[in-house]
Amino acid sequence: MYKVKPWQPNAVVGPTAGTPMAKPIALGKMIAKAKRPIFVVGVEGLLNDVGGKQIIDLIIEVGKKGIPIVATAHSSKYFLERGFKPSWITNSNNITNRLADPDWEGIDGKGNYDFAVYCCIIYNLQVTLLNCLKNYAFKHLKTISLDRFYFPTATYSLANLKKDKYKTAINEIINEIIT
Repeated sequence: MYKVKPWQPNAVVGPTAGTPMAKPIALGKMIAKAKRPIFVVGVEGLLNDVGGKQIIDLIIEVGKKGIPIVATAHSSKYFLERGFKPSWITNSNNITNRLADPDWEGIDGKGNYDFAVYCCIIYNLQVTLLNCLKNYAFKHLKTISLDRFYFPTATYSLANLKKDKYKTAINEIINEIIT
């Protein structure tokens, strides 16, 4: 049984579930230490205010540090409006299937990624995308969800957080990555 229950009951995934992180800063440290992390970003909550900034602005700061940002859905519009060109614009199924392929050479041709960070993708879709990676990419890829709900299909996830705690958590995580 889960210590933290999925935000939606349909997200129960079998005998193994991802780790909900009690200390969000640990997620930031993992991403910062990863050899080849990648961010996969949708539009769900992308423009939410998290302590004076919007989530998109925090993700742009990550992208400026050299971590590839993949814009899915119509999130590319918001990145481009801010003068930031994502590393790749595609749909979430395409990038997930490529990440699952151990022979994929990555966006830059330098090899596959070791950490895939998913953010701002609608819950039911993100559960499915992360489930694909959990089942087909577990040997070469760890996954993290940075949304405010627990995703048992991610390797690591935030627990179910209230909005005010999420604002603090996401800022801690991003600050750990960019400093």
